[in-house]
Amino acid sequence: MGNIFETECNTFLEKSAQQMKPPSFLMEIIQEQFREPFKVHKIIQDASYHWLSFSSLLRKKDFLAMAEQMFFLDPDGDGKKLYKLFRVKNSQGESVVNVPEIIAILVLLSNFGQ
Repeated sequence: MGNIFETECNTFLEKSAQQMKPPSFLMEIIQEQFREPFKVHKIIQDASYHWLSFSSLLRKKDFLAMAEQMFFLDPDGDGKKLYKLFRVKNSQGESVVNVPEIIAILVLLSNFGQ
């Protein structure tokens, strides 16, 4: 899809999460919510049930609401930063975020406390 984390994921096997230096607000999400597999499963379940009923892509307004509810991010602060990191253009030219991509990146970075 072409964003900064796609590039980072291509080199993930060559680097550890500590060397990649993810933004601090992502590390806070990981430390608080992505340290145990059961918590990750709950986040995936909640995202699927509440936010991904029709598509895995969310527009800005919906994504900021999801980030506030699921990750406890301020929509005007870190929520917008997270949106900017993961936004891509869809085939209609609108900016959207692929939610499973974000969850996958957070799971890879978390390494479940290893």
